[in-house]
Amino acid sequence: MPKKITLILFTLFLLSYGSVAFQTPPPKLDSLKVELWPEYDRPETLVIYKGKLAPATALPTEITFILPGYVEAVHAVAVEQNGALLQVPPAEVKLTRGDQHGVLTFPISSDNFQFEYYDPTILTKQGQNRQLAYRFSASFDITAIAIEVQQPAQSLNFTLNPTATQTVDDVNGLTYHLVEVANLQLGSGFNLNVTYSRPTNATSVELLKLPASTPPPSAATPPANDNTSLAYILFGVGSVILLVIMAYFWSNRRRPVTKGRLKHPPIISTAEAKFCHHCGTALREGATFCHSCGTARRS
Repeated sequence: MPKKITLILFTLFLLSYGSVAFQTPPPKLDSLKVELWPEYDRPETLVIYKGKLAPATALPTEITFILPGYVEAVHAVAVEQNGALLQVPPAEVKLTRGDQHGVLTFPISSDNFQFEYYDPTILTKQGQNRQLAYRFSASFDITAIAIEVQQPAQSLNFTLNPTATQTVDDVNGLTYHLVEVANLQLGSGFNLNVTYSRPTNATSVELLKLPASTPPPSAATPPANDNTSLAYILFGVGSVILLVIMAYFWSNRRRPVTKGRLKHPPIISTAEAKFCHHCGTALREGATFCHSCGTARRS
């Protein structure tokens, strides 16, 4: 790299940290993976950074990356918490653009982070032929870096320079080519070139009916885990059972009391009662005639 460009990168890096940068050294990265997805869900190239801070890094801290000056926006800036990626509030993400370079700065409270942006420049097209020219410049000391290129759907004659150290296929039929580099110092970098041809301008998402790139959930509303969902279900079932029990006791409380009330009139034994032999009416005690029909009582 020319000394002038190296000096510019280093100067921008120092300015992003302010006067504190002269007292506190910038954080180091244990690993960094840069994924290049040309023509994935847009005609441009989706660039995804996935990094891990060195174990000795004091947290929380602030991290700064040098990006191309033409990058207008950065998407899905996230940090990992409890095994899940949570989006950094947009107000805390700062992108300062210049003619040649841009400076991305955001806070980080855990070892792992991720962000992505679309690069409209590194991929050029001439008919069916494609050429991708990517330049990586290290904003930190990095122990290990991997550049992974996603081969677009229906692409032919795919070549990669430098040669991939590993090639894998995913369940969707897309192929990934991996280039690995070790021990990069701040300000150093390398070039990666890709060529291929395609008989279509449709994106991989359109051809394979895949989901487009989506941002992780916001840190303000982390996704509920299985235990939380189960707790809500049990709470709902318990509430229903409690309401049923309360309704049962309330209905019994309001029911009319029948204690002491006879459901049927008393039954008079035929051995004790005397009846009129003519009409069958029960005769009053001591009566000589039936009070109903007037027939004389038999002795």
